[in-house]
Amino acid sequence: RNHKIHPDSYISFLGLRRVEARGNQAFSSHVLVHSKVVVVDDTIACIGSANCDDASLVGIGDSEIAAVLEGEGCVKPLRQALMLQHFGQDFRADAVDPQDRKLRNAITNPAGRVSKDIIVNAAKQNTALYQQIFRAIPNDSITSWPALSTWRDDGGPQAGASNAVPIGEPTIAEIKGQAVTYPVHFLANESL
Repeated sequence: RNHKIHPDSYISFLGLRRVEARGNQAFSSHVLVHSKVVVVDDTIACIGSANCDDASLVGIGDSEIAAVLEGEGCVKPLRQALMLQHFGQDFRADAVDPQDRKLRNAITNPAGRVSKDIIVNAAKQNTALYQQIFRAIPNDSITSWPALSTWRDDGGPQAGASNAVPIGEPTIAEIKGQAVTYPVHFLANESL
């Protein structure tokens, strides 16, 4: 392992969060995705329901289904449409806002450090907004059990939840889609 190269230089973990309304209150929660999509080099995609466990893979437990798509003509538009949707953009419409155009270009041509940075920074902006508006957890600012206790004592919600805010909270409109950075440092200082 080369200690001069940090994994963040070449890999990022993103997740999805959503805003949902209940009455006149808005809440946020992680999106738990059951379907699996793998896209390789914009030329082949596998979409299916199988999990990496014996129930799915041995063939005597769960029933599973999968579809394989081949060819850049169908796979690349699929990837672009999914990514644009996760960042709150309609893949059928042109982006008007300069930042949205930059993100759209990065998603259209994702190879390279600049595109990766644009995509990850858009997810980081969403993450910061979710933290600011909803105090959502898990999040990377909480790295220990004492920090989690302090955070809860200061009005934070329980794990996996978020604080309720009024539906009309103006900053909710600043969230662009559902893509967020995955909280890989949550409770990182604990031996779990």
